[in-house]
Amino acid sequence: MLPGLLLIGGEPVDDVLWADLGGKAGVRAINLYGPTECTVDATWAQVMLHTKPTIGRPLPGVGFMVTDPAGRLSPLGAPGELLLTGTQVADGYLGDDVETARHFVNRTGPTGGNIRAYRTGDRVRLRPDGLLDYIGRVDDQVNVRGVRIEPGEIAGALRQHPDVQAAAATARGEGPTRRLVAYAVRRDHEVDPARLAGINPHETRFLYDEIFIQQTYLRGGVTLPAGATVFDVGANIGMFSLFVWSLVPDARLYAFEPVRPVFAALRENLARLGGGARLFNHGLSDSERSETFTFYPGYSMMSGQQDYTSPEGEMEVVRQYLVNERDLSGGQRTNLLDELDALLADRFEPRAEPVMLRRLSDVIDAEGIERIDLLKIDVQRAELDVLNGLEDRHWPMVQQVAMEVHDAEDGPTHGRARHITELLESRGFTVLTEQDALLEKTDRHNISAVRAVYRETVVPAPVRAARAVTGSALRD
Repeated sequence: MLPGLLLIGGEPVDDVLWADLGGKAGVRAINLYGPTECTVDATWAQVMLHTKPTIGRPLPGVGFMVTDPAGRLSPLGAPGELLLTGTQVADGYLGDDVETARHFVNRTGPTGGNIRAYRTGDRVRLRPDGLLDYIGRVDDQVNVRGVRIEPGEIAGALRQHPDVQAAAATARGEGPTRRLVAYAVRRDHEVDPARLAGINPHETRFLYDEIFIQQTYLRGGVTLPAGATVFDVGANIGMFSLFVWSLVPDARLYAFEPVRPVFAALRENLARLGGGARLFNHGLSDSERSETFTFYPGYSMMSGQQDYTSPEGEMEVVRQYLVNERDLSGGQRTNLLDELDALLADRFEPRAEPVMLRRLSDVIDAEGIERIDLLKIDVQRAELDVLNGLEDRHWPMVQQVAMEVHDAEDGPTHGRARHITELLESRGFTVLTEQDALLEKTDRHNISAVRAVYRETVVPAPVRAARAVTGSALRD
C-alpha cells in the first residue's frame, strides 16, 4: 500500500506513470525535479489525473530562466535550456575550473543586474500557466543544413504511431548532403495496455488481465477463425476488439459503445486497426429508443442503463471480490477491505448520459451481415434485452455467443442464467455456464455457447500467449 504522501524524482515521469499515480485514491503524489548542483530539489508539481506530466513550479527561494543556445530568454512556449538561480546553487565543481566555468554562469536578471545561474543541460518549455514541461536533454541536438533538430523528439513522434514499436533518428553526412535519417521497427499485432486510451489506468489493466491473460471470452469451446465476423456489444474502450485483432488481424469487427466519453477512447484505440472495425456510438436492446445511462467516470465498465444500475450493488461486488481474494490467498490483502469505502468513495459518482439504443436485427439488416462468428455481450444487466432484439430469422446466423450474465439470488435478475441457457439451447447451441472463483456470491456469471456443427468444422486462429500484467481494477 502506498503512503498518503508520495515524493517521486530522479527520472522523468512518462504519461502512463503520471496517469497511474494520479489515479491512486488517497495518495498525494508530488513530482520533484532538480540537480545535485542545486541542492537536489528545485521544482515541484502535484501529480493529478487528466493532466499532462510536468516538473511544475520552482520551490520557494528558487529562480529560473529558459534560454536559447545564445543565452537569450526563450519566448513563452518555446523550448530552451533550463537555468536555475538562488542561494541553493553550488559554488562549482571542486578542483575542476573548466567544468565550473561551463555550467555555472552569470546571466542578466529580471532587474538588469548579473545573477549566478546553473545550466542544467535540460530542455524545458514554459507553459502559459507558469508550469515547466521537461522535454529532454540538449546534448543530442544536431544541425541539418542550418536547421537545429532534436533526434530524440523525431524518434518520440515516430513511436506515437500505433504501428511503430521502436524508433531512432540521427544525422548522416556532412555539408549540403547532410540529412536526417530515421529508423523504425514495425509493431507486431500485440497490445500494450500502457499505451491505450482509457478512462482509468486501473480499469485498463483489469480489462487487459481479464481479456488477454484469462481469456474470459474464449471459454467453453469458443474459437476465432481467420476472417471471423465479431460483434463486440458493450465494447467499453475496445479491449476485446483489440484481443480479437491480435489473434485474427483480418477479422471484421463491429463494436458498440453508447457512452460518449468511453466511445472516444474506443475510437482512439481501434484506429490502429486501419479500418478493420465498424464503430457504433449506440447500444443494443429490444427496441429502438432513447435511453438514459448512468456513467461512472471512476468505474466506467460498470456503467449501464439507468434502470439497471446500482452504485451500492456495484460496490458490493467489489467488496465480495476482495473477500474471495483474501480467502483464496490465505488471508492476505485485508488492508484493502478495511479501507474499501474510502477507496471507492469517488469511483461510483454517477453521471447521466443520454444514449440511443437499436435492435441487433436492425443493425444486421443495415450492415448486410451474413454470419456472426462470435456475438460477445457485456452490458451490465441488459444482456437479455440484447438477445430479445434478435429476430427468429437472424438466429441461424449467430454461431457462437460469449457473454457476462447477471443473476442475483434476491434481485430482479434471479434465474436469468438458467433462462438464457434454455433460450440458447432452444436455438441449437451447446451452453456452458460458469462463475469465476473470485466472483462467487456475486451476480456475475459467464455463458459460452457454440453450435456443434460450427465447432466441428471451423479452423481456429492460433491463440498466442499474452504478457502478464500486474495489478487489478479491484486491487488498486
